[in-house]
Amino acid sequence: MTCKVLVDVNVFQDVITKRKNWEGSQKVLRLFDEGDYEGWISSLTRVIIYFLSVKRVGEEKARHLVADMTRSFSEIPLRYVINKEALESQLPEYEDNLQLVSAKQFHLDAIITRNKKHYQQPDIPIYSPEEFLDIQGQNSTKGKIAVPFLDLKAQHHQVYNEIDDRITDIIANTSFILGKHVEEFEERFAELQGAKYCIGVSSGTDALHVALMALGIGPGDKVIVPVNTFIATAEAVSLCGAEPVFVDCDQYYNIDVEKVKELLERENQAPKNLITKARKYESTKARSETRITNNDSRITCIIPVHLYGQPANMDEIMALAKEYDLRVVEDACQAHLAAWRMEPQRNDDKKDIPPQYHLPELRGKPQYHLPSYGAPIAGSTLLSDRRGTASRHLRQAGRARITLII
Repeated sequence: MTCKVLVDVNVFQDVITKRKNWEGSQKVLRLFDEGDYEGWISSLTRVIIYFLSVKRVGEEKARHLVADMTRSFSEIPLRYVINKEALESQLPEYEDNLQLVSAKQFHLDAIITRNKKHYQQPDIPIYSPEEFLDIQGQNSTKGKIAVPFLDLKAQHHQVYNEIDDRITDIIANTSFILGKHVEEFEERFAELQGAKYCIGVSSGTDALHVALMALGIGPGDKVIVPVNTFIATAEAVSLCGAEPVFVDCDQYYNIDVEKVKELLERENQAPKNLITKARKYESTKARSETRITNNDSRITCIIPVHLYGQPANMDEIMALAKEYDLRVVEDACQAHLAAWRMEPQRNDDKKDIPPQYHLPELRGKPQYHLPSYGAPIAGSTLLSDRRGTASRHLRQAGRARITLII
């Protein structure tokens, strides 16, 4: 577990001025450069470093020095509540109070400072640079380290300031529904996926729901889903008025293609050439649809789910889809940029729309996760304009675009 530490500006000041014991402060800063610890600074640190440096090295070098000394640190912004609590504190030194309150709000593990006496009765451990180096040396000799089962905060240090800036911009511009940030995400994610369309929606369930609706799945349809998946896969089918049909998983915990084949042989006995369908899509109106089949209800779609870094067997699934005239919607919540036989898991001329949504463990690479950030539906360059447009209209209650009048 990474130790999260706020470094007082006076530690940087030691190194800049090379005053007494500055070597210990320099060693501490190098620990954060090496990535052994998670370093944080208060909102005033960069400003103070700049003013301490500009008279010594000049304007241009001072700017470079600030960037160089703080490149491994994330900054805790000066929130209203932080400033208010620091100003109301009975302890001396507003600047130190600011750093103490910042560290507590972000649940940091310690503060490193040259002026321990300024932090009276703190609720967080306070160390001098030399004391912290001693503790670091002791911990390095220990054989076991406690690792938490789940530590989403471990991602904060790398991306916090970038995320915070974007959220601040969203609030400042009241871009709470769609807006420029959603459009930018859609364009960049579609490009990353090699897709023509990416449509941001509010959840993974909505991603699946909209995809199925755009394909005309509704009452009278049955949709194959694996038993080993999150409830959203089957829930999206039910939301369309269709019926989920569950199939067991294989040794890789993905849908068992042999069992799918057995099911189709039992359920859909009519040859493909005896099944006639007439579908009509209108981009801004409710879907109207008629079917002529030999059964009242028929399997018309399959949703393979790619799990645990292992895509489902898409070769055999697509062969069955072709044989039985099935729509294919890939639930790729854990398969962003995954590949099947070196082909990206995205839409091609045989597949329909793969809905995708964010999970923090995606691809084994840490990502910042907020549950309300939404879910993209990505279709490939060969996805028809009609289906891409239909999906966008469905997201916006049938409208081509949303105009906000303020």
